[in-house]
Amino acid sequence: MSIPTPAGGRYARLVLVLGLLSATAALSTDTYLPAFPAMARDLAATESQVQATLAGSLIGLGLGQIVTGPLSDALGRRRPVLVGVTLHIVASLLCAIAPNVSFLIAFRLVQGLAGTAGMIAATAVVRDLFVGRRAAVLYSRMALVMGLTPVIAPTVGGFMLAVTSWRGVFLALAVIGVVMLVLTALWLPETLPPQRRHVLGMATALRAYGSLFRDPVFLMMIAVVGLASASIFTYVSASPFVLQNMYGMSAQSFGLVFGGVALSIVAMSQVNPLLLARFGIITTQTLILATAVVSVLVMLVVVSNGWGGWWGYVLPLVGIVGGLPAQQANSAAMALHHQGAASGTASAMLGAARFGVGGLATPLVGLLLGSTPVPSVVMLTVTTGLGLALFLLVRPRLRGYLQEDRGR
Repeated sequence: MSIPTPAGGRYARLVLVLGLLSATAALSTDTYLPAFPAMARDLAATESQVQATLAGSLIGLGLGQIVTGPLSDALGRRRPVLVGVTLHIVASLLCAIAPNVSFLIAFRLVQGLAGTAGMIAATAVVRDLFVGRRAAVLYSRMALVMGLTPVIAPTVGGFMLAVTSWRGVFLALAVIGVVMLVLTALWLPETLPPQRRHVLGMATALRAYGSLFRDPVFLMMIAVVGLASASIFTYVSASPFVLQNMYGMSAQSFGLVFGGVALSIVAMSQVNPLLLARFGIITTQTLILATAVVSVLVMLVVVSNGWGGWWGYVLPLVGIVGGLPAQQANSAAMALHHQGAASGTASAMLGAARFGVGGLATPLVGLLLGSTPVPSVVMLTVTTGLGLALFLLVRPRLRGYLQEDRGR
């Protein structure tokens, strides 16, 4: 039996809050991206060490969800979120006073761990209320808020650097965290009633994870999500150095270009529900994945030949980056279709795939990136190509899987 679903203004407020909670990672990464070169100078750190501050956050976001997911299924959605957002604020303040890069990496890890509660709740609340195409549509609406975050964050971060240091960016993250805490307390309902909660304990958590590992379709879909995340964070970690150091952009110009690319996320988050209504979730996902592969192959040819300067690097990103959040929204809806009894734990595995794989990809980019953007483009080619291949492999099983009604 389903719980009552919000409508009208309550629905709009829910979308806003869930979008902000799910945008925790984007807020924590994109706002300070223009400061990477300045941080390297200020902390006497290498490019790889500065990128490790990003990797620390992503690894925290991945590992923390393994624990926070079962907590969400046992304690409900609201309480873990309120605690997590509070800890995220504290971690942001500590990052702002970091005396060296090792301290910063450590508290970026804590910042990532603390941010997992809100991200899990954002996914699990949707699954508490909806399944199938309706869930995918709501995930897409949330992606609009998530898409606006990378539009605004690096642009604001770039211009903040004109009046403050990178430490001021982390202070701003703490202030944003306070706003998120207030909105969550006011507008996030509890969608997991006590009778549907799991008993808190290691045995319960292991049983929940065991049931997920016995679902091959779920495992394939989280692999697709993980590869999409690797693509996102390959771009995110490489672009500050590619555009500023290799193509000579200022921090402000980088913020504007990065935001311009992110506008494609906003556009695709609105197109995705239309495609879902017209073609269905399976065909829509195939189209988005195929577009990304074609775009990255164009990018590889253009960048390898040095055509078009930074335009040759940036324009193909619209077809790659623009569809990635919509791709992840569709994958999440398919992966969670049968996981109503343990949606928090399932959301944790999705989150671990997103940020664990992203966290591993980020330092690899730092090691490979030299005087040319080609290695990062090769990584994008591998991750997008594997994502399409895995989805095509699991696609024959998806239609029957999604038609079964075991989700509630």
